[in-house]
Amino acid sequence: MKILSAFFVILSLSLSAQAQFNFGNLFGSNGKSANKSYSNSFGTRSYQIFVPKKLSAKPGVVVVLHGCFMTGDNMATGTELNAFAEERNFIVVYPEQTYSDNSWKCWNWFRPENQKRDDGESSIIAGLTQEIIKTYKADTQKVIVTGLSAGGAMASNLLGCYPDVFTGGLIQSGLEFAAAQTESEAHNVTAGGPSRSTDQAAQLAFECSPNRKNLQPVIVVHGDADPYVNIVNGQRTAEVFEKMNAEVFMKKSGSKGKITRRNIELKQDGYKFSAINTQTLFDSVPVIEKVVVQKMGHGWSGGNSAAPYMEPRGVKATQILVDKFFPVLPVQ
Repeated sequence: MKILSAFFVILSLSLSAQAQFNFGNLFGSNGKSANKSYSNSFGTRSYQIFVPKKLSAKPGVVVVLHGCFMTGDNMATGTELNAFAEERNFIVVYPEQTYSDNSWKCWNWFRPENQKRDDGESSIIAGLTQEIIKTYKADTQKVIVTGLSAGGAMASNLLGCYPDVFTGGLIQSGLEFAAAQTESEAHNVTAGGPSRSTDQAAQLAFECSPNRKNLQPVIVVHGDADPYVNIVNGQRTAEVFEKMNAEVFMKKSGSKGKITRRNIELKQDGYKFSAINTQTLFDSVPVIEKVVVQKMGHGWSGGNSAAPYMEPRGVKATQILVDKFFPVLPVQ
């Protein structure tokens, strides 16, 4: 019972918090939000979509997955991604889990059907993303998935199995690809990480979509004082995606290439917690970034405190995401 209670806290928000903080898109600037739904043979999920007012040709897409008992509105308010969408020309999508599919409204990242292609909830999220790409003629090279906690774990599964859909991602306070295969096992890995090697995990991720052609940039952000999802999970997640990309690099180039690492200390005025960004470079190109936020607990680093499980005192994960995947181009 103690483990079950910890798991509940780890990947969820209380119902009272949901009621208190469901403010909607307070930071959505001048664009428009709409509530829609998507169905395939594995089920139906509603989603909120934010489209910038000044949408240009070939916009990017960011898919944002909430934690347990959360809403898309919580994530929109807390991450403030909608405001960035206006500035950087991308659409933001907030899929919603249902209570009927998980009594805590968690994404079921630990179920085997969600750790492979064309099955389960992962196929629903990938399918609605593909529908949005087609509808808005989006740039298929700029489709990003991100998530918090349980949403971060599901984002890892999507990055592993759908590299043809999601070209990169950010995992906040989450877990690696297919970190557990049962709910019981999930309780244990959140506390101490999986027992398998990261080589095995990377191979499983690669095998889920073996025809991948390109390196897949991934950012992992985790507080080193997270009492619920142990920091070992953040460290492993970065390592798994690094090794998976190394496999892609070898297959594509015929050699291991030169893989180097560098540490960059991140400090922002007005923030209590600093962070170390460990970048893994493949032939001088940063591919994996592991941002360890010092002394921070469980939550979205640098998030807006108007929403639950947002840690405004940490370096801004949203800024890191948009600067990585939607950089401001220099004026010619």
